[in-house]
Amino acid sequence: MEINDQLKSMESGLKDKISEIEKNVTEKNEGRLKELKSELERQLSDYTGKVKEEGGDRQKQLDAVETKLKTLEKAGMNAKNSIVKSLHEILAENLEAESESFKNWAEKGSFKNGAPSKEFSLKAAGTMTFGSNTTGNVVNNAYLPGIFGTERRNTRIRNFIPTGSMTGSAINYVVQSGGEGGANNVNEGSTKPTTDKDVILKTAPARKIAHNMRVSEEMVNDLQGLSAFLTFQGIEDLYDKEDQQLLYGTGSGTPTQLEGLTVGGALTAASTTLTGVQNPQKVDALIAAMEALAQVNYMADTIIMNPADVYGIQVLKESAGNYLNRVNFTTDGRLVINGIVVGLSTAVTAGDVVVANMAKAALMLQRDAPSVRFYDQDQDNAIKNLITIVIEERIALAKPYQNAIFYDSFADVITAIS
Repeated sequence: MEINDQLKSMESGLKDKISEIEKNVTEKNEGRLKELKSELERQLSDYTGKVKEEGGDRQKQLDAVETKLKTLEKAGMNAKNSIVKSLHEILAENLEAESESFKNWAEKGSFKNGAPSKEFSLKAAGTMTFGSNTTGNVVNNAYLPGIFGTERRNTRIRNFIPTGSMTGSAINYVVQSGGEGGANNVNEGSTKPTTDKDVILKTAPARKIAHNMRVSEEMVNDLQGLSAFLTFQGIEDLYDKEDQQLLYGTGSGTPTQLEGLTVGGALTAASTTLTGVQNPQKVDALIAAMEALAQVNYMADTIIMNPADVYGIQVLKESAGNYLNRVNFTTDGRLVINGIVVGLSTAVTAGDVVVANMAKAALMLQRDAPSVRFYDQDQDNAIKNLITIVIEERIALAKPYQNAIFYDSFADVITAIS
């Protein structure tokens, strides 16, 4: 067999051995990998020896191969990644790339007698890193599912208000506005007293709260979870505005707002009869609010406060350093004042007192429940491949017993009871 045929056979054997190494790397057969390493080194040694026997200009190239192998040995040739990356890169890729050149060279002559020479090129060795050996994210990294947006309120104002549904554009209800007369004792044969009640019709119009977002079709289709993310965040944005309207809506303006719980007839610090309270604290202000409601025959069942005020009350201490006795907690750590579990919501402005007999005070009615709709036929969406997402609702707030709500600031109430 001629020298060029022998070398071709050896090169084929080296490729086969590398393929077997790759197979065992995939199967994580580390015991077999050690054996394959030894066999590969033996075959490479035979290949090197055969070329050395022939001498010539090939000696420098073979010296470079041996130097490369020693470098790999120091770098950890036994490691799976080293076998796959280094040997495959040096041998398989170069043999594959140079196969045609070797064929042409072999046809022109042998290693002897000054035959034409063809170099077997190897790249300079270096440490492989992501920065120097990759041009992008070539590793399939793990990702947590979903898209993480901003944290939203755990408790909404609608959670504290009785809720129902409605038809039409407004809800009408009749409330007493005054009256004369009343029941009295009556002697035998005497005329019974007359009583009349003044009533008025009140109307709570359904007001729309809405917003929209425009996104590309590509973004919706290609970014996993985007539709669910936008739907959730869009609804939460809607509820943020709803919270503000249910609490502080003015009932006027352009566009017209809801009339919120704290507007138009709620009791204030002036309604309490508690005075002369020594060293009054925020707890005392809440009790004064309950007292004001009780004076007009409402028993408070709801307290809503900003977290800053709730936690401020929790750390209140007496002069001796003991926590206040009237500050109690449920088994899960929620603040309790006079038997009422305090609701936390950042929708309430810090420093505000909101106490109510909410079972009677108000009713939130949904004309159209919150909805999310996707439109591709909006403005120039069709020619720009955009999608418009519309999120909206229509609600009304009826307040049949508006004076069943107490609203003021802690500062004003503390001043009033001092």
